[in-house]
Amino acid sequence: MPDEEKGSRHNKSRSASEFNWMILAILLIFLAVLGRQEYKIYQINKEAEATRQRVEQLQKVQADLEAERKRLYDPKYIEKLAREDHNMVGKNEVPLFIVREKDASKEAPEEKKSEDKKPEEKKEEKKAEQAQEKTEEKAEEKTEEKNDSAPEGGEAAKDGAESTPAAQEKDKAEGTREDSKN
Repeated sequence: MPDEEKGSRHNKSRSASEFNWMILAILLIFLAVLGRQEYKIYQINKEAEATRQRVEQLQKVQADLEAERKRLYDPKYIEKLAREDHNMVGKNEVPLFIVREKDASKEAPEEKKSEDKKPEEKKEEKKAEQAQEKTEEKAEEKTEEKNDSAPEGGEAAKDGAESTPAAQEKDKAEGTREDSKN
């Protein structure tokens, strides 16, 4: 009998030990699943916060665009944009351009500066140059139209339209003819 008791005691301690290991394994699996779920919740909350910030940012942008849309109905604002962004001039206005002559010694550093600039800045400069060229062409066309539509002869000289020496001599000659007729 003592052997039987020893075997049953040994079986009991063995089954208790196996039970403890099984409980420990189940507990570890439970903790691993719980930890994974908590990590997923953390990631979702982090993503939700980033989304909230993005929504706030987009709402601000939308409000700015809405304000811009309302300003576009104002003729003064449209005129301001046309003048600043597109180098346009108003009716009966004469555009003035300041043209600076470049020295050969100054051109080289400017070219070097343009190489250092970013492509975006180069594009902006190119657009500005093109806009200025267009405005200059328009001003030249208007000047040519005015000169073409001006009356010929002495009347143009009296208005100051012609100021070359040959034109002045021609006007003097016509002026003396008019005086002799009177």
